Amino acid sequence: MSRKRRLDVESPSVSEVIEVAKEPSVGLRLRAKRVKSRRASESASLAAQEQNQGKMMLAGLIDIEERTARLEKAEIEEEARTVVGILQSPLVVQNRFVRSKAAAVLATLLCSPHCVGAVVDQGVEELLLQLKRDESWDVKSQIVVALAKIAPCVSERTLIDELAAVAKTIVGERYHAVRSSALRLICSLAVREGATQETQRLLSQFAHDRDNRVRQSALSSLLYLHTEGVKLDLPVYDNACECLKDDSEAVRLKALRIVQIIGVSFPDNPVPLQDDVSTEIRLVDDAFVKICNMVNDLSMQVRAQASRLLGLFKGVGFQFLEQTLDKKLMSHLRKKKTEHEKRKERHAAGRSTAGWDSGRQWGSGWSQDNLNPDSISLMNQGACGAFVHGLEDEYLGMIEFVHTQT
Repeated sequence: MSRKRRLDVESPSVSEVIEVAKEPSVGLRLRAKRVKSRRASESASLAAQEQNQGKMMLAGLIDIEERTARLEKAEIEEEARTVVGILQSPLVVQNRFVRSKAAAVLATLLCSPHCVGAVVDQGVEELLLQLKRDESWDVKSQIVVALAKIAPCVSERTLIDELAAVAKTIVGERYHAVRSSALRLICSLAVREGATQETQRLLSQFAHDRDNRVRQSALSSLLYLHTEGVKLDLPVYDNACECLKDDSEAVRLKALRIVQIIGVSFPDNPVPLQDDVSTEIRLVDDAFVKICNMVNDLSMQVRAQASRLLGLFKGVGFQFLEQTLDKKLMSHLRKKKTEHEKRKERHAAGRSTAGWDSGRQWGSGWSQDNLNPDSISLMNQGACGAFVHGLEDEYLGMIEFVHTQT
């Protein structure tokens, strides 16, 4: 009896046998652990090898870029083919830094005066292919910047048309750097082919982009057109005036310059007042007033730029120049009176000195006199005393700017 009870105690149950059978053996677990460790070490060594190759390629590209100015024509063409080979190499597929640097170096080589003809066209074709197959937004942006740099050197007409089509396609991408680069490419092609009103209108539209870096790029492209001898059109003026209220300091700085350029280019063109459409003033006077208003900007750089640009105007009306030296308090384009002066006028006219009408009796309160048209200023509130405000600025740089302009 005791023997039977001892056997019952020592013999395992069926469920215990099944659970033991399900568990992997210790040897299998160790073998699986060694395989995982081996695979991890192999992937780590492969990653380190790819990283080292990437560093070597970057070092080689930097060396080529530094030697570009000293290379001869045959050497430049050979180095350009080398960079194209790097772009086509499968080793750089996972390294976006190498691809970006290769595009920049290729643009530097192809823009060399010794590199002309078929080599430039082949390099542009390779960059266009890389742009289509690349998935990195940063690399795409760098490729478009390289294309914008090479565009003036392209000789084949079909490539120029393809570049224009690509620029119009990618200018609507969601990544800000790609949109900014596309605007640069459009500007570069416009300088080569001649900037039309449609091109300037497109650039002006992106001056209201949701990203301030794109807005800055759009205004920079318009300024680049001006430096290349392209006359900015009048419709650009309204967009530039709206950009004077932009949150970005860089955007306001560039908008100031565009307003001054167009104001000087079309001095006698009539424009309606902002608050009174029926009244018109000259464009040079309107631009002068808007830049005077920016003397009160929160940014010292914007105030200094506005003060500097005021000295570049010619032919501004004398009444506008006179008001810039008259520091008066203005409210809704009228002179602002103190409360004591208002009560004194109401008392002299036999009216109640109370500030507000009680509303209990018809006509018990006082009404404002009819305004004299001569007392209304056509200028913006901030334009009054622009030079005086500048001379009283807390920054020495502003005082020096205003002193040189007055």
